[in-house]
Amino acid sequence: AKLRQLLAAHPYHLDDVNELPASPGVYLVSDLDLTTMYYLEACGNMRVALDQLSSGRRGRQAPVRARLARFLGISDAQAGRYLKQHGLVRWIELEESDAIALGHFAAALLRPELMEETT
Repeated sequence: AKLRQLLAAHPYHLDDVNELPASPGVYLVSDLDLTTMYYLEACGNMRVALDQLSSGRRGRQAPVRARLARFLGISDAQAGRYLKQHGLVRWIELEESDAIALGHFAAALLRPELMEETT
């Protein structure tokens, strides 16, 4: 039910990260067509996590932009612009422990393009 809720959530442009709550939850980054899912994360503060991803500031999400650049065959700077122009984010707020559980489940099921493979 929570995965359906995430997938059905209203998509926002990454420029609208101030709309995100500064609370725990799960967010999913996709393209404008909502057909390619790039990244999914459970985190303690969705606003901070997505701000780091879209702004390029160093943080846990910095490697995600590098993977996006490789995936699209573009530079890191272009990847940042691409995310702002073509990236959408959907999210749901959850308690941190529930967010972590949904994040693992959703990543395994949806297999976003930029998620690191775990062995």
